[in-house]
Amino acid sequence: MPAAPHPVEIWTLTLCNLGRRPRRLSVFALAELSLLTDVSLYGHASYLHGIKLARSHGVAARKVAMNLPNPYYSAIFLSSRRPTSWEANLNAFTGQFRTLANPIALARGRCSGGISSRDPVGAVLHFQLRLAPGASSRTDFLVGAADVFKVEAEASRYVRNYLQSGSLADDHFARMRGTDEVDVLRRGRWERQ
Repeated sequence: MPAAPHPVEIWTLTLCNLGRRPRRLSVFALAELSLLTDVSLYGHASYLHGIKLARSHGVAARKVAMNLPNPYYSAIFLSSRRPTSWEANLNAFTGQFRTLANPIALARGRCSGGISSRDPVGAVLHFQLRLAPGASSRTDFLVGAADVFKVEAEASRYVRNYLQSGSLADDHFARMRGTDEVDVLRRGRWERQ
């Protein structure tokens, strides 16, 4: 997404059932929110916390340390739809002696809903989807920086500006597809307009 009034990045995942029978899908989206910078900060992990956002569909990482060089020491991972389960602790998602190639949450079929304190923050959103034959499902994801002391307020603003129908992101994606022809998702099918 081009320069915007907020430091965000947006991805869209559209799944289509091209088969003849209904499908049940389990989708896990992960963003590692490490908050590491070039600024040396002794005890980095001791200042890092992963939390579930109460008013938005997402997870945030916060680093609250003395003498922060700037207020943007928080990162947010949001979704346009309510997750079935979530995780803020990367170690709880992967499990002991496992890696991102084979996380325990996939074996279980859901996340545990754990926060993190002094652990790597893995913002994981899990969705269970049902798709009828010919149906589509779109989910938008946002990763952004936030003021460490205003995480909930900035997450709410990001949802309004970028993840709701008719948002800045929808306008931008329509322009990316071309000015003469725009693909529109209507009733689960892509139509040319």
